[in-house]
Amino acid sequence: MGLLGYDSSEQLAVLPRQLYVITYKRAKYLPRDETVAGAGAGVKIAPRPAQIIPKSLGHSSLLASLVSAKFVDALPLYRQEKIFAREGITLSRQTMAGLLMQLQSPLAPIAAALKAALRQGAVVQNGMDQSGRSPDAYRADAIRGGRGAAHRCG
Repeated sequence: MGLLGYDSSEQLAVLPRQLYVITYKRAKYLPRDETVAGAGAGVKIAPRPAQIIPKSLGHSSLLASLVSAKFVDALPLYRQEKIFAREGITLSRQTMAGLLMQLQSPLAPIAAALKAALRQGAVVQNGMDQSGRSPDAYRADAIRGGRGAAHRCG
């Protein structure tokens, strides 16, 4: 029997999120000869690599993951905390909130550029009606039996 060809099929697969620790080793130097200039300063250590939050335990990849999960995917910090716990990582929502708050200053230029770009458009919608109430406020009032949109119709 001769080969006729191949029949191919595809399946979508997922690699689970891979969390890992990056260890930075910084060299320490101690002058052996006291006659060398600067020898009296003692031990010299190589500088830390640049980080978006100095001396943070969170790498920039972790910070990007937290920000995108919270603000793009609308995933609250308590859910992210549970996801990390399932993966064997103890990362409290207080720690995550602290990291997010520390990002405010380094990301301020990006936020300002985004605001400027938004203001160049013809219309910016804020989800409010002319009275300043959101559609959700009307729904909440209607559910409670208050002065919501359902009660305005007669």
